[in-house]
Amino acid sequence: DFTDPDFGNDRMLAAYRLKQALLSISLFFVSGFFFAYKSDQRPWRYLGIKKPQPAYFTVLGVLLIIAAFPLAMWLAGINQQLHFPASMKSLEDSLRTAEEKLTAATLAILKMRNLGEYFLMLLVLAVLPAFCEEIFFRSVLQRIFIQITTRPWMGILITGCLFSLFHGSVLGFLPRAVLGVLLGMLYWYSGSIWPAVAAHFMHNAVQITAYYVWGYDKLENASIAPLLVVG
Repeated sequence: DFTDPDFGNDRMLAAYRLKQALLSISLFFVSGFFFAYKSDQRPWRYLGIKKPQPAYFTVLGVLLIIAAFPLAMWLAGINQQLHFPASMKSLEDSLRTAEEKLTAATLAILKMRNLGEYFLMLLVLAVLPAFCEEIFFRSVLQRIFIQITTRPWMGILITGCLFSLFHGSVLGFLPRAVLGVLLGMLYWYSGSIWPAVAAHFMHNAVQITAYYVWGYDKLENASIAPLLVVG
């Protein structure tokens, strides 16, 4: 049923949402915590579960993500317009078909009929991914790649790209990669996972709220002024 879900069925939609929540917890948090547990006697501290230094980095992270929204939307538009060489036309068609299915699933999940479903989506698509994914990507993977490359910026960049690829959207690679790099910077410079978690949550929560208030059609047709992107 998950292969070709019928999102018109409320039970199927509820199961799909539950699946998303369980994937965040099992794939990202459990594996990240297990790695930290086997790597250090103080796994929580290893994962960056501590106050950021300086403390204002959490607020800075939220403001940074909000300020980066125009740039991310602009990059998303560029990413969608990229085309593969003629010899790779079949691959491009396959990717676009997969992208359409992913978009359809996402839009179905984001159909919030009341305030209760809105708060449920904040939990499933904002709170859980923000915490669990940051544990996996920033606390574990980024640390590993920084140790391998011995260059913090290289480790942050590699992890940001992997963060984008893990979301399964090649045609949305650029904006998510930029987001991953920004989150990596917040973690590296603060020494704490919380600024990245707060910023990640804000990024997802703003989009969920926008879908709830305005709907997909209005957001799809929204345009970004060049000055906002430069700013």
